[in-house]
Amino acid sequence: MQALRCPQCGAPVQGAMDAPLYTCPFCKQTSQNPAAARASAPPAASFVIVQQMPAPASAPVVHAAPGGGGVGAVRRVAMMLMPLVIVASVLVMTNPGLRASVVSLFAGWDGETPLVCDGNDHVKAEGVTATFTQGPAVVAHGNCRVELVGCTLKAAVAVQADGNAHVTVTNGSVEGSSAAVDAKGNAVVDLLGSVKTTGAVRGRVTGR
Repeated sequence: MQALRCPQCGAPVQGAMDAPLYTCPFCKQTSQNPAAARASAPPAASFVIVQQMPAPASAPVVHAAPGGGGVGAVRRVAMMLMPLVIVASVLVMTNPGLRASVVSLFAGWDGETPLVCDGNDHVKAEGVTATFTQGPAVVAHGNCRVELVGCTLKAAVAVQADGNAHVTVTNGSVEGSSAAVDAKGNAVVDLLGSVKTTGAVRGRVTGR
């Protein structure tokens, strides 16, 4: 084992191999023992290199062939019909008569607004009471058919029909300050069962 030497004077120092510090007996210089410092130092950190595994490949994206998917076909049809739906909605919202007709067809007539039937529509109402101070209670245009069962109608004109419309009133009552029934053109109004009429009855009216 090599003896320590004082870094100050170079003299050999005996008996200080394990001491972290030693004092030179010749020049009295206190120095650090490099061998003891290395022995007491913590072991050098070891490093382990871990190779990162490559990420799994993502699942392939399958694209439906043009015109081959049911969902795609439905979506295309919906996109084609969207302009028609928008136009129809605008017409219904801006036309009170048409709006009333749509309400009558899909929601059932409740007598809060006049019943308007047009085109080839077929509307049926039962047990409805409708009272209006102005205008008609029921309006039938074109080739539409209206069936009123047990309804109570009171308006300036209770039932107004024109074109080729056909209105059937079964039981109930129709009262008009101007006319109970006003049928024009080829329109026909049938009064069936026990129908109470108050006011003028004009046009092709059967069952009176």
